[in-house]
Amino acid sequence: MRPSGGDAAPASTDQKVASAAADPALKAHALATPGPPPAERDSMSFFQRQYRIEWGQCDPAGIVYAPRYLDMFGENTILLFEAAGLPKKRQMLAKLGVAGFPMVDVQARFLRPTAYGDEVVIEADAPAFGNSSFTIAHRLLHDGTLCVECTEKRVWTVPDASRPGGLRAERVPDEIRALFARGATA
Repeated sequence: MRPSGGDAAPASTDQKVASAAADPALKAHALATPGPPPAERDSMSFFQRQYRIEWGQCDPAGIVYAPRYLDMFGENTILLFEAAGLPKKRQMLAKLGVAGFPMVDVQARFLRPTAYGDEVVIEADAPAFGNSSFTIAHRLLHDGTLCVECTEKRVWTVPDASRPGGLRAERVPDEIRALFARGATA
């Protein structure tokens, strides 16, 4: 479950998708949608968004070039943190004094291709936190069918004062962990 965001009921995913379908300008852009997945989905992702596959993401055969999925999931990680209540990435990095969260491991399974113009849903689970690392599971679905699943492991890094220009891993702050814990237990 996710944080409710107040007393007013947020627009459902289906309402946002219907609104986007009615407005071609909105349909052309990804719609970030924190909240529960559509009713027909069994999983309870922390975050999901609608996304349209663009021509530049495809190979000459017209299907998505595999590394582009990693780009989509990387962006999804940033949007996941925003959905949890953090500011946009540049402001988050400055506010928290973090250098970033580079990927140190990634695994992906490609089950079905997607192609130019496909309207897909990209989901992410709340991070599973270690000490300085966190792991996020992503899924990309087309018409309710799982096409790609990916697990990425990232490390919370801060500038290393002992090495100019260097970085070091640091424990993910408790206030960050709490944002996702509230969403997982609300």
